[in-house]
Parts: sequence; C-alpha cells; structure tokens
Amino acid sequence: MQCNEFRLGIFLLLVACGIPACRRVAVTEDSPTPQHEQQVIAVLNGEKVYARDFRRFLDFAQGELTEDPSPIPTRELFSDFITNRLLLQEAKKQGLTVGEDELRQYVAQWTPRDGSAGSSLKDDVYDYLLAQKLLKKEALGNLEVTLRELQVYYQQHADEFRVGDQAHVLEILMATREEAEKVRARLEDGDVTQFKAIARAESLGVTAAQGGDLGTYERGELPEEFEKVVFGLKPGEISQPFQSSHGFHIFALEEWIPAHAQKFYEVRDHIFDTLIAAKERERVKEYTDQLMKSASLRVVDPNLRLETVENRSHETTVDER
Repeated sequence: MQCNEFRLGIFLLLVACGIPACRRVAVTEDSPTPQHEQQVIAVLNGEKVYARDFRRFLDFAQGELTEDPSPIPTRELFSDFITNRLLLQEAKKQGLTVGEDELRQYVAQWTPRDGSAGSSLKDDVYDYLLAQKLLKKEALGNLEVTLRELQVYYQQHADEFRVGDQAHVLEILMATREEAEKVRARLEDGDVTQFKAIARAESLGVTAAQGGDLGTYERGELPEEFEKVVFGLKPGEISQPFQSSHGFHIFALEEWIPAHAQKFYEVRDHIFDTLIAAKERERVKEYTDQLMKSASLRVVDPNLRLETVENRSHETTVDER
C-alpha cells in the first residue's frame, strides 16, 4: 500500500526532533528573557543563532502542543531547536520555497478565531512549511506498508483489538421537559426507524442530521449520568426523558454488541496509520541525525547544551572576527 500524501503537521516536525506530541512545551526559568533576545547563543554552520530565534521556536511549539502541561526544561528543547534550524538551513540550501497561496492558506487556518495572532505567525508558518517540504523530499518518499506487515502487526497485538461490551446509542435532545415528554409519548420501543425520523426532524442535538446516532460506547466512556440510563436499557428499548446541563435527553439502545475481538478488516486502516507513522518517525530521525553529524556547531550560551552532538567548542562570547 502506497502512503497517501502525509499530513505532516506540527506533530512530525517537532516529534521527529524529539518533542513528544502529547506534551505542552512550557517555558521554564532558564528560557531566554526579552532583554537577552539579541544575544547570540550559538553559531551553526557559520550562521549566528540568536536568543530571539530560540524564543520564537518555544512560542510556536507552545501554541501547537496543547496536552499535558507539564514543563520540559529549556535545555532539553535546545537540541530540538538546533535540529529545526538545520532543516531550515538545508531547505534554503536546496533552493526550496513555499508558495504564497499555500502560505496564506495555512496562516488562515492557524489564526485564532478572534483574529488575534502574533506578528511573527507568517514567518513561523513559512519556516514550518519549508521544513515540511524538505522532510517530504528527503525522508518521506516511497513509504509503503505491505499486507504482510499489517497481518503480522494484527497477530502480534491481538490484545489491543479486543473490545468490551458496547452499546450503540441513539439520542433525541429537547429544550424542555414538556417537549421531551410529548416526543417520548409518540415513540414505541423497538421502532428505531421512527426514533431516527423524529430525531432528524426535532432533536436539538448535534447528531440530529444522523438520526440521533451517537455511536457505540463501552462502560466508562460516557458521562456517569448518561451511562446509568444507557446501560440500563435493553436492545430496542427507549428511555424516559431525563435532564442534563444540555437539556432533556431521550436515549434508545439500537444494538447491544457483546465483548469480542475485532476482525482484521475492522482495524486494518488503524494498523496502517500506526505503521506508517512509525516508519515516518524512523525516516525523519535518520535524516535529521545525518544532518546533525555533519553540522558545524559552537554553543555560546553557557546555560545551554546539546545532548545529541558533541560541541566543537563551548564559549561564553562570540568571536566577531
């Protein structure tokens, strides 16, 4: 199976450089401060790197990675920052550019709904897209996952594809108890077709257009107040109206699915995505490691260090000659 165009996203650009995708980049006490942003902190392949550049990297990452707010020390992020700078240097060396239309589209997508955005957003997005283009060109071409690899993964991870008892739930949401009770009086247990028709016509829920279909849930996946009602129903049975902060709900249990092992065809796409992502990470790591090994780096700021490449010198001032 050939890999479709990979939606690289901020995940790959930063994760490939060492930042876990599930973590927020929280700037800690050793971060560059505004008064020091003109300070040179490193010289990379003969190019001076300023504290303000490092700050931009931290701020951009902070805006994109939003889960788990536990801080990562800035020193640990310095290696990732240098790797990112290497990608940009190499992209420019190869003459890669980003089209204005593509840049404008991404800037529009990443601008907050209230229209607020930092003054450097366009530059940040340009750098991100440039690095993405380089990685696609140099590291991510001709990726594929064979049917055999999919099957082997399925067999070796069989426990991951077991699911517990599941309830397939339908919902009608009304604004008042009176309205909900009138709707419930028109519904008959077992008549799922009627339930879906009324949901489409009258429900205020976000799933109204889908006939109130909320999907399937195992125990523990629904809010406790919903779970007590849903898992107390029999297949085809319709609940009495009950209130939540959203309004008055009527649930129907369309289907009860006993615990079972998912079939290969049910999880094939998930396995494909998992294997492709692993191959992408491996390819990008190999490529960025190669760039790092051939880089000429001198770290100037004594508060920073690079864990992955032996510094050729480590000084507190820059030779301006």
